[in-house]
Amino acid sequence: MKTLNQIEELLNDKLDENKQIIDAKKNNIMRTEQCIKAINDDLVKAQENEDFKAYDEAKKALWTEENTKDLQIKQLEKMQQTKIISPEEAKELHKEVLTLANAARKMQFRRASELLQELKEISDQSLELKELTNELLKLIKYDLRSDFAPVYSISDEYKPDMVYGLYGQIKDTPMFEPTMKEGLDDDRT
Repeated sequence: MKTLNQIEELLNDKLDENKQIIDAKKNNIMRTEQCIKAINDDLVKAQENEDFKAYDEAKKALWTEENTKDLQIKQLEKMQQTKIISPEEAKELHKEVLTLANAARKMQFRRASELLQELKEISDQSLELKELTNELLKLIKYDLRSDFAPVYSISDEYKPDMVYGLYGQIKDTPMFEPTMKEGLDDDRT
């Protein structure tokens, strides 16, 4: 099975090849138009010089080049309307792209779920740290004094931002539950 990058490269190669063919056909048309212009100039000169033989040859050459241009334009139009890949190949590539994308998506959800589970563990440790720190601060402020009078100049609450706050915000996002579910579902398959 190919990778998404390999499929992208294959499709880009086909597009580039098609573009080169179309560009070559356009260049051929341009060269034919230049030829027609030159023949028209020869035709005018032959007419001015009253050179019937040169005029006849120029008319024949002009007819040939105009028919050539007409055919080249038809070939270009046909090429521009021709599908680069067959419907069968398109269906096969479509299926392959979706299969690869779904596999990558499952892997990403699994990894995200693992990271969120790890963040949950850190969040739990963060909450434990805050609770323990608050308990210790209260002990220091209230319970370790012989007169049991609180020390008002010191804090009994630990207030900095903590990881459990970040986890709480992430948990409240709409994609949290689907991410965890997809990641866990993937573990079961």
